[in-house]
Amino acid sequence: MSHKLDSYNLCVPITYILGQVKIGFGNHLFLMAFILFVVVIGTIGIWFIPVYDNPKKEFWDAFDKIGMLTYCAPLLSVTIFDSCLRVIIATTQKNRTTPGDLYAWGTLLTILLVGLVTLCISNAPRDTFSWWAISSGGLSMFYWFIANADNDAYKKPIDLGASSGKGVDSSNMLMDGKNG
Repeated sequence: MSHKLDSYNLCVPITYILGQVKIGFGNHLFLMAFILFVVVIGTIGIWFIPVYDNPKKEFWDAFDKIGMLTYCAPLLSVTIFDSCLRVIIATTQKNRTTPGDLYAWGTLLTILLVGLVTLCISNAPRDTFSWWAISSGGLSMFYWFIANADNDAYKKPIDLGASSGKGVDSSNMLMDGKNG
């Protein structure tokens, strides 16, 4: 009976999160996609108004309650939806390698994260820069980073037959939808 209680140890998700961070920073294709799509293009809705529409408005004031809400809500909802689909697929596979208690921790930590992001956004003032708003955006980006670090879509195919182990960059392979 004590073995069952040991499986819900807090070290399990902490170790997993640290491993995901290491995987994410070790994958240059993933980092490029993260910075380009999540950080730069994803925040266009926030910084569009002070840069193009209303240059008189202070740039940093766009990172307020409304600006960060328009960024965090879609990012979190898409990330949670994608993660849930991957969990459903992983739990239906017979040869799954992820321990089941990690999914319980993931659910609990996701609920806590959404609550924390909501708390940060609700405490942020409107029409002025706030660290509350920035922290909600940072938490949302971190969640996306952790949830997608080991996603196969961000991995460069490897030619295992090559002596150097170099990645395969073939546009024909991408067009055909082959993984290598």
